[in-house]
Amino acid sequence: MGLSLLQAMGFGPDEGDELVGEIEGYGMVPVYNLSSRMSFDVWVDDYMLSKNRAIEKLRRHCN
Repeated sequence: MGLSLLQAMGFGPDEGDELVGEIEGYGMVPVYNLSSRMSFDVWVDDYMLSKNRAIEKLRRHCN
């Protein structure tokens, strides 16, 4: 189990929201937001990352 980098398409989650879905590969997948009870699509940029690797990739992507 690891962390995933997701890009929301359309509606995006708020900080702290809990998302569930079949995030086992790259590409577009539907997820469900348990906090807001809404479904939306996300693009999986990467998955199964360690915390340090996820932070490193996120920083590179956001700069």
